[in-house]
Amino acid sequence: MEKFSRVLIGFGIGITLWVWLFESSGDIDREALSDVLVVAAFMLMIAVPWIVLLVLHVKKINKVGVMISAIPMALFEVMAYHTTFVNSQSSTATLIYVVKPFYQLIFMAVGLLIGWAFNKGVKRA
Repeated sequence: MEKFSRVLIGFGIGITLWVWLFESSGDIDREALSDVLVVAAFMLMIAVPWIVLLVLHVKKINKVGVMISAIPMALFEVMAYHTTFVNSQSSTATLIYVVKPFYQLIFMAVGLLIGWAFNKGVKRA
């Protein structure tokens, strides 16, 4: 269970880094510090759910909840990448990355709640 969670968290962080390093193109003036900081802040916002999940995993808080959270988060990550970069149907497809962290945080909260309820049920039995 822990290895599976670790793989999913690594996958999510890896995809986020891939998007940041190789897929984010545009008119970014790499000489202007403000442009670089804006892009870095946006990519950090995209990575926040994965960073939070990694911290929970490392601190061994709610192992079942972390695994349950990682599954829909990884699936949503794949869907966002596919919709934006593989099979883009419109010019606004990249806007999914604006709402992606919020959806992933909701998935994480629900998964942690399910894991907490599971752990409470196991302790009672």
